[in-house]
Amino acid sequence: MDILSIGKLPLLNSKEGRVIIDTLNSEEYQNSDKLLNKYHVHIFCHDVNHYSWHYNEDVNLPKDINQLGTYHFLTENIVRKTINYAGKNSILSITIKQHNKLLDILRTENYFNKLCSSYKMKNMFVHDTTGLINGFNCNLYDPNNFQIPSLQRIALIYLHKHTCFSRQQTYFHAIADYSLQTYIF
Repeated sequence: MDILSIGKLPLLNSKEGRVIIDTLNSEEYQNSDKLLNKYHVHIFCHDVNHYSWHYNEDVNLPKDINQLGTYHFLTENIVRKTINYAGKNSILSITIKQHNKLLDILRTENYFNKLCSSYKMKNMFVHDTTGLINGFNCNLYDPNNFQIPSLQRIALIYLHKHTCFSRQQTYFHAIADYSLQTYIF
């Protein structure tokens, strides 16, 4: 993410706003020809309650209502932090790679939150869970004895890390509750 502070930030839909978007997307400004480092989203942060965003492409946008709600919550959060850091009239630019990673996290979070809710609502708990997870190491590789893990181990570790209720708080931080995991496993 890049933050650019501008003295008087024009509205996104104005002629001056279009010039700023074109400048931010230019090769000279981005100084990179790698596709994943190109900007995908520009957020014009006028103040905490007034911001607008511009997408360079209409692909890979949030579609699910739960994912969309969290996406807007995170946008408001990042706008607040941008304004605290750079002040009003700032532009926050997010790369394709960062945006796609966030959406992948939100999709995974949404799927596993629904799974945990389903198990909790149906009360499909296994009451004797002794021995199911005891002694399970969630590291993919053993630093003392490096081996390529089996597909079963990769799948178990993926499930172990993602089977929880979680809520993304920022682009880089989530709160997770693993209390139902032993029952679901």
